Amino acid sequence: KDFMKKANNDSITVEHGYMKRANGTYQTPTALHAKKLTYGSGVSGKYTERMHTHPGIHGGTPYFSAEDISVMYNMYNNGHMDDPLTFRYGIASPFGSYMLQITDEDKFKAFANAYDLKNTYEELKNAMKKDMLFRGSPTEITQSFLKFITGQDAGLLMIEGKMDINAAETDPSIEIDWNVKTIVNGEMKSNNCDE
Repeated sequence: KDFMKKANNDSITVEHGYMKRANGTYQTPTALHAKKLTYGSGVSGKYTERMHTHPGIHGGTPYFSAEDISVMYNMYNNGHMDDPLTFRYGIASPFGSYMLQITDEDKFKAFANAYDLKNTYEELKNAMKKDMLFRGSPTEITQSFLKFITGQDAGLLMIEGKMDINAAETDPSIEIDWNVKTIVNGEMKSNNCDE
């Protein structure tokens, strides 16, 4: 919730985030930048989660960039995920929080290898620019991203978390509503995570 609030705050011009280690401790950035975070000691050991904001001042994009997916793959490829099938890579934006999880390691590796994500994210970035919608409502853009990873058979699952950020400022009991997003017959569908 705190990261969604930061992403929604127009006075915050840099990303915020963390990496959660397998032992439950948090590694926080040593430097915050407009479109990236710097972790002084880098990535070492095993992690269960990595989260960062996409601040509203930079558009607050409700999808994962090619660089985000490359970072996730390199954490996987370098053995930094405690369990690749439960590791969560997240973004928090003014439009909601989003998590990516690997559902099929072989498909994820094939997807990453097809775009050379070990070395660069430029090929993936160009494919996303070609195939995705970047203007429209947050729902349309999210659906476009989901169609892209589904069409690529990327071995990834996307979970979306929504809440009324303004109401949560005054009522801390408001929780995030988490839903698994899928594409069925070309349309985005939600499956509530509590079901």
